[in-house]
Amino acid sequence: SGLLSTPEPTLPTDNGQNSQESPLDPVLVDALNKPRERLFLLRLGNDIEKMIKTPSQLQMEVLTVTSYQRLIVHRAADHFGLSHVADSEGTRVYLGKTALTKIPSLKFAHVKMQEAEADEPAVAPPVAVQAQIQGVVK
Repeated sequence: SGLLSTPEPTLPTDNGQNSQESPLDPVLVDALNKPRERLFLLRLGNDIEKMIKTPSQLQMEVLTVTSYQRLIVHRAADHFGLSHVADSEGTRVYLGKTALTKIPSLKFAHVKMQEAEADEPAVAPPVAVQAQIQGVVK
C-alpha cells in the first residue's frame, strides 16, 4: 500500500444490471458546490459524454491548470468508468474508454449546489459577539 489511498470508483456495483449506482465521490460533490469548479466539472462531464457517445473516439485529453482540477478529472473519470493518466508535467490528464465505460444515470448537472448548513451560521450569534466585546472592553 502506498502513501495515497484511492477511494472506490463510483461505478455500478452490479455490472450495469441495475440502475443503482454508488454515491457521487465527495470530491465531485465538493467541486459542484464551488461556482468555478462546478463550471469546470459540468463542461468536463459534457465533453466526456460526447466522447463516450462517439464510437470512433477512444480517448481524450483534458488540460488542467491546478492540482485540484486534476483531482476532479481523475474522480470524474472514475465516475464514467474511464482510464485516466496524468502527464509528467501535471498539465494534462488523458482519459480512455474501458470495458466499464458508461454514462451514469447521475449527471453532474442534476446535483444542486448546497446551501450553507443551518447549524453553522455565517455570523456569530449576537450573544457570543456581546460576550467577546465585553471581554475585550473590560
